[in-house]
Amino acid sequence: MEMRMERHHKVTQALLLSLIVIAAPLYSSLVSAQSFLCDAKQTSSNALPVLDKSCPIGDGLWGDRTPKHKGSQFWIQCGMMRDHLSLEKAKPLYRKITTDVWLKPENNGVRCLIGPYEDYKKAKADMLRVRTLPNYKKVFIREVSQKGKTMKAPAMVKKAPQTMTKMMAVEKKVPAKRVPVTKPIEPQNKIQIRRQAQVGKLNFAVPYINDDKIQFYMDQDLPWNRLDYDHAEKTCSRINMRLATELEWRDLLQSGVMQKERWPINLPYWGWNHRGLFMNGKTNNLKGTSLLNVLCVTSK
Repeated sequence: MEMRMERHHKVTQALLLSLIVIAAPLYSSLVSAQSFLCDAKQTSSNALPVLDKSCPIGDGLWGDRTPKHKGSQFWIQCGMMRDHLSLEKAKPLYRKITTDVWLKPENNGVRCLIGPYEDYKKAKADMLRVRTLPNYKKVFIREVSQKGKTMKAPAMVKKAPQTMTKMMAVEKKVPAKRVPVTKPIEPQNKIQIRRQAQVGKLNFAVPYINDDKIQFYMDQDLPWNRLDYDHAEKTCSRINMRLATELEWRDLLQSGVMQKERWPINLPYWGWNHRGLFMNGKTNNLKGTSLLNVLCVTSK
C-alpha cells in the first residue's frame, strides 16, 4: 500500500490525481462509477479534487442499514470540515482505500468523500479500514440511487464515415484474440500501445502518450491517459486508427478481453460522435471537454 501511495502522489505532481486539474486556467473532468458522472476540478498540485455542487451524494446508511435500491452507487463520507483538506493530510486515507478522496463544497463547510463505488461490499471494506484511523472512527456510507443520478447529454450530431456505417449493420458476439505486446510499440513520437486485442475483423488498441504535459491516472497499477474528445480522435488518427462505434464497443465488451487482460475499466472511453462508452454497456453523449480513456479501432 505504501508503494501505491507513493505512486499516487507522483501522479499528482505530474498533473493528475485520478482526476486532476493543475493551476490556471482551470480544466474540468469527470468522476465516474460507470454511468454515474460528476464534473470536478482541482486547482493545485497539493489540493484534492473538488466535486461540482450538483454531484449527487445520496443518503447516509447509518448503523446497520443496507442499500435500499438495486443498481445504486456509493460514497464513503469521511467528514465535514470548515476548510479544504490538503493532499498531505489525506495520505493516511489513501493507505486504506482502493479509490480516491474528493471534496464537495456545501453551504456549511466542505464535505470529504471517498469513492465512488458500484459495489457495496467494496465500499464497506474500505470504510472498515478507514475506521481504523484515529480521526475517522465515524465515517459512513452514502447510497446514490438511480433516481439521484444526473447526466447532461448535449446534442451533438456528426455523420460517421461510410466504412464505419457498414460495420454497424451487424452485431454478434465474436471471440477475442489476444495480441501480445512484448515491448512498447511507438508508431509515432511518444505514443505507446498499452493494450490491444483482435475481435473478429476488428483490431482494438489503448494508446498511451508518454508526455508529462498529458493528464493521466492510475488503474491496474499502470498510468493511463485521459483526453478530451478532440485529442482522443487525433491520437487514434496518429496511429492510423479511429474511435470505436457503439456496436464495436459492445463486441469488445462481449469478448471479455478487457477484464481478462486487465485493461483500464474504472472510467468510460471515448467513442465515435462524442459518445461516452461505459463498462456496463451504456452509452451517452458527453461534453467534448470531458477527460476519458481512449480506445482506438481499425478493421482488417
